[in-house]
Amino acid sequence: QAAFHIAGHPLPAPKTDGERAWTFGDREFHLLMGALYEPLARQLDDPAQRARHVKRYGEENVALVEEALAGLARDRRAMAA
Repeated sequence: QAAFHIAGHPLPAPKTDGERAWTFGDREFHLLMGALYEPLARQLDDPAQRARHVKRYGEENVALVEEALAGLARDRRAMAA
């Protein structure tokens, strides 16, 4: 089994059965991304809040985030199919 690395540093070897059974696949990835970015996605769905983000960060940056969120949503739907 390949070592999992964070910032170039390998995680220590698992010591318990629970640690050995742990995985980080597509499902876990989307759970993490949802937890991190769903609040922002909801804000961008609200025109007033989106305008606030555009004013602060610029249209190009907001559009880039929306594109990334749309890509995550497409991948999540494809996984569910």
